[in-house]
Amino acid sequence: MKPKILILGSTGKLGIKLLNFCSKNQIKIFRITCFKNSKKLSNLKLKNNIKNSFCLTNANEKSKFIKFLKNQKIDLIYFLDYGSSSLEYADYFLKNNTKSIIAIANKEMIIAGGNLLISKVSKTNNKLIPLDSEHFSMINSKLKNENINKLYITASGGPFYFKKSLNLNHVSFKKVIKHPK
Repeated sequence: MKPKILILGSTGKLGIKLLNFCSKNQIKIFRITCFKNSKKLSNLKLKNNIKNSFCLTNANEKSKFIKFLKNQKIDLIYFLDYGSSSLEYADYFLKNNTKSIIAIANKEMIIAGGNLLISKVSKTNNKLIPLDSEHFSMINSKLKNENINKLYITASGGPFYFKKSLNLNHVSFKKVIKHPK
């Protein structure tokens, strides 16, 4: 039986790369989602022969997606979207799934959900795979909350994305935290 794979954030750069990889390697994707780009979602659905998809800004589709998460066993779920709202979807997923793999490239989920998310994943006998180096470092470090005074998070798609030759030693803190999203 083929594994059931769900991708949240399939219309973004990572989602498209993953779909292209899966297509080239004949890996079947079970379901895909987008936040609001329903036209691109429809094109990806047709191109990759995926039966169902969900546009999560559409209230009706979001409701169907939550029902889907409550009732469907998923083997592998990718969180390639951004924002902490995906913690809600992770919660529904974790209530219904055990022995599944949760692959996360969503920094906000790790920052906002952190220990609670990791604890729930462990208690439900699922496996968490951090996809970004920042996630991996945070999850696998031996730091304790009481030893952390400040935490700075940067993003490769952040304010310096198109400034590859910029000397970061001469950049102010204010410029570092000015993220385009």
